[in-house]
Amino acid sequence: MVHEAFAQWLEREKPISDELVVYACGPEPMMKAVADICLANRIECQLALERHMACGMGVCQGCAIKVKTDEPPGWMFKLVCKDGPVFDASELLWE
Repeated sequence: MVHEAFAQWLEREKPISDELVVYACGPEPMMKAVADICLANRIECQLALERHMACGMGVCQGCAIKVKTDEPPGWMFKLVCKDGPVFDASELLWE
């Protein structure tokens, strides 16, 4: 699995986290695993999400994803087609 190879590479190479940025795309379970590794190691991580986008303009809201927010209740929905498709890993709430 790619996230396992990435974790092994981090362990072996020990890069400076401030000098590393990870960009990932692919299946959401894989991106979640990569994001978890990056967040645990304080590495910036940008994820290109792939959701079914029926309209591509945000009207149908079929591509909604939950993200963190400072306002109650602590989360909101964003649309992958309109607000993304690239999101910072630290803002996503995986379910």
